[in-house]
Amino acid sequence: MFLVLGLCSFMEIKAQGMLVEVSLERQVDKSSLVVEGRVVEKKSVWNAQKNRIITINTVEVLKRFKGKSDLRINVLTPGGTVGYITQRVTPSLTLKKGDIGVFALYNSDMDLVTGSASTIKQYKPYSSLQGFYKYDLLNSTAANPFSKKKNIEAGLYEQITRITGEPYKDMLFFRLSEVAGETGRSKNALAPVISGLSPLELSAGTGEQLTISGSGFGSSGTVEFKNADDGGETFVAALDSQIVSWSDSQIVVEVPSGAGTGSVKVTDNSGVSVESANNLVVVYALSNRIMENGQALQIQHIGLGGNRIEWNMNEGFEANTQAKEAFMRAFDTWRCNTGINWQMGAETSINKGVIDGVNAVLFDDNDPLDDGVLGECRIVTNGCEGGVRAVVVELDVVFNSDINSSQTVADESWYFGEGAPAYDQYDFESVALHELGHGHLLAHVIDSGDVMHYAISNSETQRSLNAHNETAAGIIQNFNTTTQVCGQIVMGSYSGQGCNLGIQDLDLANALLVYPNPVNSLLYIENGSSVSLTKVVLYDLSGRVVLQRDLSPSSEGVNTINVQQVSKGLYMLNLFLENTVVNKKVIVE
Repeated sequence: MFLVLGLCSFMEIKAQGMLVEVSLERQVDKSSLVVEGRVVEKKSVWNAQKNRIITINTVEVLKRFKGKSDLRINVLTPGGTVGYITQRVTPSLTLKKGDIGVFALYNSDMDLVTGSASTIKQYKPYSSLQGFYKYDLLNSTAANPFSKKKNIEAGLYEQITRITGEPYKDMLFFRLSEVAGETGRSKNALAPVISGLSPLELSAGTGEQLTISGSGFGSSGTVEFKNADDGGETFVAALDSQIVSWSDSQIVVEVPSGAGTGSVKVTDNSGVSVESANNLVVVYALSNRIMENGQALQIQHIGLGGNRIEWNMNEGFEANTQAKEAFMRAFDTWRCNTGINWQMGAETSINKGVIDGVNAVLFDDNDPLDDGVLGECRIVTNGCEGGVRAVVVELDVVFNSDINSSQTVADESWYFGEGAPAYDQYDFESVALHELGHGHLLAHVIDSGDVMHYAISNSETQRSLNAHNETAAGIIQNFNTTTQVCGQIVMGSYSGQGCNLGIQDLDLANALLVYPNPVNSLLYIENGSSVSLTKVVLYDLSGRVVLQRDLSPSSEGVNTINVQQVSKGLYMLNLFLENTVVNKKVIVE
């Protein structure tokens, strides 16, 4: 059952679960077809049940490494747009027209609603987005989330043919060097120069702006950031609407959702590129919804069950006591630390994470995940036409029920306990905490010490939130509780029942006084605790930083913040005290 909010469009985000590397050898072995190809067409359609959208990517086959292939094939990937409805699925392979690379594929029997029968054979990528090695022709590299082949011909081609034991076959005339020349780089062209990035630490998907200084940028072009969804192996481009200004010596750009820590690439309008010597550090990221008109919208929750969101465990998941307890520990970590009003309801017989109005928690026995994916959070969002925000109308979390069926080590398994997992185990609570972070609308970062890192290692644990996680979640929760969207119910805050908050945590929050509130000039922050206040950050309702002040480590007593230049409205004030963050709401008059 859909929740309809007037003239709307829907989006399902199947947030990228923690990935486990699938080797090239396994990909080639398990695939029925391995080809080099170029995407020439794209079209999105419903599946037969009309509960998922599939994109048909028509691929022109250039080389064949394994299997039998026609000159054109269809590669099916989850997600796309049909009419007003948009479904975005991650982790999954998202292709653009013109993309070239090597595809590891298997036969698809999916029944699609296309309007007419297709005579072109259909395939799916093996191991999700790992099943495509995207070419960077200018640098002769091919990359997926875990691997970058530095030389396409001498590296990737040779490795695949060694695995298959057969030479590849040219299907169409294609030379890498000639296609690279078509991209617009001239040997005599002067590359743009990046002299600096400011600031060097930002958030993504919040509207924060990066200034890129240098020369030779021309009058237009593209800005790309390291892709947090694959650990920075590829780049993600800022939308045209996110380019604030562009001159020959300076570019101002909003950091897009999906951007991660690493270098920044500028490409001028003649196709000449340069990467920054310095790295931009993306400390946290929020999920955005990308509209058909190229606008990025903030997403927030609404009160689906009154002023809360109710989840339901599948009966099989519920019966697995260890899995249930580990999941609830992760569940409580988010709602107790951020106040998001999540409640656990009765068990359900629903056994698939499809759009059905039920916020389900389940194993993938009846809804198989791709090889190399430990878990997924699937989010359905809805946005009113002409609105500036989208809202969550459904959440589903799906876990891999049989890890060792998709790994090269036969005895790998889940660890459900609270101790230390063995070398051949993956920590269930850590994966659940990550997937619920996506449900809280946090996006990936590139930081192996952060629970929102895109991948996890065997025997690794990530069972707690850091200050950046809490800041990002606090922005979303501020939207949830203060901003009514499409006439729907705003969410409340979780009461803390069962959180077992320590006396020290409560005392710390109560010891920080912020006054006067409302304020029109000077805001006083009185720290009555023995813990040092190190930084204060003021955010507006879109999540943008409007004021920030670093304080000395010994900042106790009363600190004064001047807000005279801040526009009237409701803001969220984050108070950083060593390893914790306290959130306060402030009204500027």
